Amino acid sequence: MTGMDSEELLGVAALVARLESETLAALQPPLTSRQYRLLRVIDQGQVTATAIYEQATMSLASISQSVDLLVQRGLLRRERDPEDGRRSILSLTEAGHASLTDASARMTGLAEQLVGEPEEQQITELRQALRLLRERVVALLRSADPSR
Repeated sequence: MTGMDSEELLGVAALVARLESETLAALQPPLTSRQYRLLRVIDQGQVTATAIYEQATMSLASISQSVDLLVQRGLLRRERDPEDGRRSILSLTEAGHASLTDASARMTGLAEQLVGEPEEQQITELRQALRLLRERVVALLRSADPSR
């Protein structure tokens, strides 16, 4: 790795993941990172678990487990698809919207604390670097899962 050792990059990633987990766990109701991401995806519109799987980097089993828990906690609604009774359509409940709003505000605050007040050029460079890193991580995760 040129200019950066693996511990530098992976160490920061682990610390950021820990901050995110601790911040989400302190919410009422507490959320995991996976649950937060699912709420964000489902908030985009009514979707199925399979549709989430196709665009996410989570296994179908992980999605199903998280969805079951979020339904039990009253944050998600699961209804039979009127066009295909074998599928279920997922949507946020009122409590799910409130939880997502709170979590998103906390995550925005956390991101602002992490980056401080950089100049516009620094923000642009950081966004480009993060976008590239995300694309590479997603590609690695998908290549590790031959079913995708």
